[in-house]
Amino acid sequence: MPAIHAWKTFGLLLAALALSACEQSSETRVSSVEKASPKPTPDVAPKPAPDLPPKPVDAAPPPPAGKATPKTAEEAPKGAAGDAVGKPTGDAAPAAATTLPAPKPEWEADEKALIAGNTRFALNLFRAAAGKPDQNAFLSPLSVTTALGMVAAGARGDTLAEMQAALGFPTSGDAAHRALHHLQYQLQKNAGPAYDLTIANRLWPAKGFDVLPTFLKVTAEHYGADAEVIDVAAPDRAADAVNGWCKERTRGLIPRIIEASDVSPDLRLCLTNAVYFKGKWKDEFSKKATRVERFRLPGGKTIDARLMRRSGRYAYQEAECVQVISLPYKGDAISMVILLPRAIDGLAALEGSLTPERLAAFVSGLGSREVNVTMPSFKMDWSGDLVQVLSSLGMRRAFDGGKADLGGIAPVSPDRNLFVGFVKHGAFVKVDEEGAEAAAVTAVGVDGSSAPPPPVEFRADHPFLFLLRDNRTGCLLFIGRVVEPAAP
Repeated sequence: MPAIHAWKTFGLLLAALALSACEQSSETRVSSVEKASPKPTPDVAPKPAPDLPPKPVDAAPPPPAGKATPKTAEEAPKGAAGDAVGKPTGDAAPAAATTLPAPKPEWEADEKALIAGNTRFALNLFRAAAGKPDQNAFLSPLSVTTALGMVAAGARGDTLAEMQAALGFPTSGDAAHRALHHLQYQLQKNAGPAYDLTIANRLWPAKGFDVLPTFLKVTAEHYGADAEVIDVAAPDRAADAVNGWCKERTRGLIPRIIEASDVSPDLRLCLTNAVYFKGKWKDEFSKKATRVERFRLPGGKTIDARLMRRSGRYAYQEAECVQVISLPYKGDAISMVILLPRAIDGLAALEGSLTPERLAAFVSGLGSREVNVTMPSFKMDWSGDLVQVLSSLGMRRAFDGGKADLGGIAPVSPDRNLFVGFVKHGAFVKVDEEGAEAAAVTAVGVDGSSAPPPPVEFRADHPFLFLLRDNRTGCLLFIGRVVEPAAP
């Protein structure tokens, strides 16, 4: 669904989660999240994107003190402040490019604890979701983690404990939310003319559903998520509202994430997260050097693929069974790390043995070498529901209407409980001569008294694994597997 452009690399990821009620109440209630917002004063008025003016909203009395107040889909101004972080650059800035409040310096320790545990979740998630090793796959652990982080803000007891264990979250107080706040803020802050990285979050409560002010406060403060009411009695309009936000935040590259059939009468709250990345290689590949050649597949088969070529100094390492290279994007903040098994059929074994410790060893062992790089240009998309995948990773109670404890989101009772009904995830990537991700290059001293070693051949003409990685934190933004590269 999301898309990345060649010569420029785009990474788009959208995750949508839905909370459903086990049993619907027949009582008609007016929810705190339905009440109209007061007219904004000049010093707090949200600034909509210039091409998407807000629809006029009738004046209304202010909500009760302490109540966060989402708008309805009809009255919410498109591009309102608070649902994205960072200042995207590039062709056409998407709406709602606002910033999170600056995190406290001490939250960086929470961030480090989160990355250490969450990298294991990222690798486990990819293995469980990517399917058979003979298929292309691409997803964003960052997007899934952020969306589930918002759910965790309302989880309690054993439900929260399972989520923390599966996601690798720190367990003390609000540490996970502080960590994700710090991470999202820094990722966006570091973006600039060199690349564009935007993260957006939003809540979609059903009309008549009371969301606790404490939950709205945490998701607004730490995730920049505002809320927009949807009417589940009109599923087509509700789905259009969510998908319209999705399309807008990904610059049209992810036009749909849910269907009207997903909007059931039991739907109480939908949470969405979108991650958009676009960047250019630090050192672009020349299109003149690209040639159509054979890409080798396990079993002796081959397919035609556009293989790009470039020679230069890169961060590189090799082991008995794998070659590793880091290709930097402009700005040196994001990198594409490619893990190329030496054997044509070695990808499954590589994925199965890849742990956070082994990945860290690969990255820390990278050294500056002259490398002749050959790799395919490619594009792919992936989408699916992650409920079964997440259950297999130990996060089971959140999806069980009889056991889930999400009482931090809304009041629950024995006969009216909340649980996660679906976790939709979609991503698209496109890589070509002008764009790709990169990591910082580590210079290795070479004895000046001897001749430099000959260039290393890095020829990715068979299946490989690639990671889009933030070099400051080691956060895995995206993970993908290229088995059959489709031309961009």
